[in-house]
Amino acid sequence: MSESTKSIQASIVRIGNSNGIRIPKPLLEQCGFEHKVTMTVVDGKLILTPLGAPRSGWSEVFCDDAPAPELLIDDSLGNDFDEHEWTW
Repeated sequence: MSESTKSIQASIVRIGNSNGIRIPKPLLEQCGFEHKVTMTVVDGKLILTPLGAPRSGWSEVFCDDAPAPELLIDDSLGNDFDEHEWTW
């Protein structure tokens, strides 16, 4: 095992109608777990992945330097009202 890999045994405990494990704080910090995780089973192994905060990264996407996204408005869908009856 590498120096950053830790192996700790944990007991499965009853939590209400479910079961769970207690994850020691140093392991939580090493993995970057804060409030929520995504759980996936791959080849019989439970994999926990930190779940990013909602809207994380949005500020970078919508900053002034970011390229403008393609418009979602289709101007080809105009009708007679748009052409003749609409005035400002």
